[in-house]
Amino acid sequence: SWKVKGVNLKMNNEIKFGFRFEDLGFEGNFKIQISFRKNLSFDYIKINPTTEIKNVKIPKTLPRFMTGVEVDRICEEPKINPLLWALRDYAIFEMLYSSGCRLSELVNLKIGDFSVDLSSAKVKGKGKKDRIVYFGEDSVNALKSYLLDRKKRFKIETSYDKNDFIFVNQKGTPLTSRGVGFILSKYSSVEGTKRHVNP
Repeated sequence: SWKVKGVNLKMNNEIKFGFRFEDLGFEGNFKIQISFRKNLSFDYIKINPTTEIKNVKIPKTLPRFMTGVEVDRICEEPKINPLLWALRDYAIFEMLYSSGCRLSELVNLKIGDFSVDLSSAKVKGKGKKDRIVYFGEDSVNALKSYLLDRKKRFKIETSYDKNDFIFVNQKGTPLTSRGVGFILSKYSSVEGTKRHVNP
């Protein structure tokens, strides 16, 4: 007898595995199949016994959602640990939480999309359909504080233009979805979840 990739073979093509393919898992199963195919292509073996093997199904796991306590902690974190731009970050978290709008919708909001009192805004959702989202009192106050601070930071003396993006980075350019993801990862690592949080 002789060996091909750890599997004992006899010259009469009798296969002696010594294990169950089900125990290998998806990766091990796949490697064994590739090994047999290669050896068959070089005529080292006459049959490929793995052709009858069913691939192991990888169990699907449901996404883990944040608890209400975790959301509250992250929303408050910019006040406790102002890592980046505290007023902006707090406004982002509050607005995402209170309105339920998508991240892509939030970062694309402009001044002209908001109502006069900033309590609602028109967003362009999936399929480029417009819809109205509403913000709670805490969100509105956080947004007002951020916009005032933004004027001081960039020394803006005039009123905002209706085409100005609401959220900007520390250079004054529009904030992206990836940028918000980075901000969230910074605060989630500090507040105690110690895991990836997807907005």
